[in-house]
Amino acid sequence: MPDSTDNQSDKDSLPADANRREFYRVKDRGLIEFYPIEISDQSRNLEEYFPDNPLSNLLQQLQHIDKQNRVLLQSIAEHNAEVIGYLKGIDKKIDLLAQFLSIPSQTDLDNNLTEIDYGEGGISFITDKVLKADSFIAIKITFLSNFTIIKTLARVLCCQPQTGNKYYTDSKYYRVSSEFHQLTETQRQLIAQQVIKVQQAERRAKS
Repeated sequence: MPDSTDNQSDKDSLPADANRREFYRVKDRGLIEFYPIEISDQSRNLEEYFPDNPLSNLLQQLQHIDKQNRVLLQSIAEHNAEVIGYLKGIDKKIDLLAQFLSIPSQTDLDNNLTEIDYGEGGISFITDKVLKADSFIAIKITFLSNFTIIKTLARVLCCQPQTGNKYYTDSKYYRVSSEFHQLTETQRQLIAQQVIKVQQAERRAKS
């Protein structure tokens, strides 16, 4: 589960100017599922493309509990460092169990795991499918660090053959660049927090 103090620092670190979102992008690896859709299909419920299952429902409930507890944990941290340390330890245990339960099958990993480059404005990923520029896709993104799931629409900006990549040497792969369409504010905040967490992990690795 997300660390309460990290969540606060995440909020403090978010860009103030929404027009600068594209400067806050990171490279990572995640699970991508998508379906090309027609413009007329944009009003369809995304659950029709990506139906929930008991496991994804569990993860969403845990994330909701984290959000509810955030203010309370911050208040406890101000008065008792030992208690908050203990609660963080329990939180990490729950997080590890949730991640273990969330590990998809090897088939899902092989089919859907890809390099991703993303920010609040959009995402690029590698696929073996050709997509037309200005077309729309329904997309599901699973961030492997804590298995946060984003389901939204995106508009394809370009689709180019992928070359010179250590993971994708076969010329049949393409890099798709897209911008998010109809992203909710909650989803935008989740993506911004993921960006911050990746940046923090990179800084820790360098130090």
